[in-house]
Amino acid sequence: VSEPPITVSRALELYWGLTADRVREKSPDQLRRWQNPRKKAVVNFETAVPECKGKPIAEISGDDMLSFREWWLEKMDREGLSPNSANKDLIHLGDVLKTVNRMKRLGLVLPLSEALAPVFSEVDQGKDTFSRRAGRPQYRGAVHPLGYDQHGRAA
Repeated sequence: VSEPPITVSRALELYWGLTADRVREKSPDQLRRWQNPRKKAVVNFETAVPECKGKPIAEISGDDMLSFREWWLEKMDREGLSPNSANKDLIHLGDVLKTVNRMKRLGLVLPLSEALAPVFSEVDQGKDTFSRRAGRPQYRGAVHPLGYDQHGRAA
């Protein structure tokens, strides 16, 4: 009997078993708070890119991932959301897909790199903060290219 193809929804189901070591010491409430953002990311992906619902992850394209990213940009504008929501979804979805790919030894080349780049940093939005998601490593004493230190103060 052959296994059904691994879709994004099925990848999430497999992910729970493959990451049991990450949640071994979590209380039921901690487990719920750890699982919910991953569930939300998968639901949002399948809502944003409906043609991927039921599509094997091996067939997900870079265009599909960019469509998800664009959906988030539009949602942020429409609902006044911060970039954190989009970035978290992109990160959690990427973690689910990469973990299943690695742990199930699928050997897929997943189209995640461009789409999983952070959507925006707080600095990009004109706020005086130093975002860890600005695409640059943070070191003590690091200065952001726009002139802020890691605490958001003018350098």
